[in-house]
Amino acid sequence: MIKRTRSIPFSFRLTPDEAELLNQKLAASGQSKTDFLMQSLLQTDVIVINDLSACLAELKRQGSNLNQAMRFAHEFGRTEELVTAIQQNRNCIQTLQLLARETRKKVFEKRRIK
Repeated sequence: MIKRTRSIPFSFRLTPDEAELLNQKLAASGQSKTDFLMQSLLQTDVIVINDLSACLAELKRQGSNLNQAMRFAHEFGRTEELVTAIQQNRNCIQTLQLLARETRKKVFEKRRIK
């Protein structure tokens, strides 16, 4: 979004249902009201990507698992656990790559908030 000085306040009235719908879309977009409305006004697509926090949490868990396995293998000279952890991380990465491809596809299909 382009930075500019906005010196003119603007307000409008909504029904309770319209206000709820706007609030839902704002929450889904993660944008401020101003940014959301300006993006909508400038006729650019407002694209929402859901559930990436779950992917990030899983990626962090897998990284932690790999770190623990590396520490264990280094400390005790055991590689079986390391091989298992690496395979689990490969599986996790493949799943995340699939989710990224699906997300990219949705973005390029320009799914708009309705």
